[in-house]
Amino acid sequence: GFKTDSGTNDTIQLFRGRLSKVAMKETKVNLTFDDALAQLKTKTVGTDISPVSYLNSTYNPADIMWWVVTSYGGLSNVKSVSNSDINYIQWLEWHDIFTNDSVFVQANFEGENVIEILDSIKDITDSVVYAEGDNKLYFSRWTGIISSLFITLTDSYITKTTELNINGNSILNKISVQTSYDPSAGTWAGTVTTQNTTSSNSYGVYEQVYDNTNIWYVTSASAINLGERITYRRSEPSVSLKIKTPLNMIHLQLGDEIVLTSRIYSYTTQNFILQEYEKNTETKVITLTLDDGFNIGGGRLGGFILDNNYWGKLDQSYNHLN
Repeated sequence: GFKTDSGTNDTIQLFRGRLSKVAMKETKVNLTFDDALAQLKTKTVGTDISPVSYLNSTYNPADIMWWVVTSYGGLSNVKSVSNSDINYIQWLEWHDIFTNDSVFVQANFEGENVIEILDSIKDITDSVVYAEGDNKLYFSRWTGIISSLFITLTDSYITKTTELNINGNSILNKISVQTSYDPSAGTWAGTVTTQNTTSSNSYGVYEQVYDNTNIWYVTSASAINLGERITYRRSEPSVSLKIKTPLNMIHLQLGDEIVLTSRIYSYTTQNFILQEYEKNTETKVITLTLDDGFNIGGGRLGGFILDNNYWGKLDQSYNHLN
């Protein structure tokens, strides 16, 4: 970091983890550190004989995530900003999204490791789970809210040729969600199907079935919520950019909203989400991977859609104008 006033420092934490490997080669030493997610790979939940079940009620997915990473993953269970392993503010916001949307699940775990369970929960909730430089877990769900906080990126910050990719493999326009699984009988109570006919007519049918027997929706309303989200935001090919910048972008975090203006691809204040970064302090180059949000990762809708049943509504809960 940089010294500001006398006796103070302005710093950025780039990485924190547990030292797991040291490799020496004469005058060079390579140190390998494991972050919180890597450490969860060895933790398991339940067994075939003694499963861990959440069947007696309906549950907020964020609560199950919390119980799994704390009770079985060994992370801090302190529900305050002082939690050393989980960004509590982000988890609470994530939790409130499911509460407001009336999204409820049940679960049954028979020896899956914690990372497998995190993957199952993020898939069925259309969320992302990641560890940042402070080695805390962060949680985010794709949302229609455009944030008032964003980073402006222009050609003056771009140091090398910008790569642009249009990805049609991420299209999903027909979603079938199985509901109310019975682990004892191995049966489902019902199926909810949602389809975007406009996308299907344009690109063909791209279907996915959500039938995970570790965690599932218990109401058709929860299943419809997922189906409408996926078939809307993944109905078109997604656009991603790979941009190289100098170290002045070193403060960026995953999920940050980037407003790009670039003459190369004729973008004027176009909204993107930071999906991935590589920070190389030796070459003094930051590589940013941006996505327009209509992909499998996190994202935000830059505005609202007038003729859409969900994203065409304005209220203070999920889609307001500043």
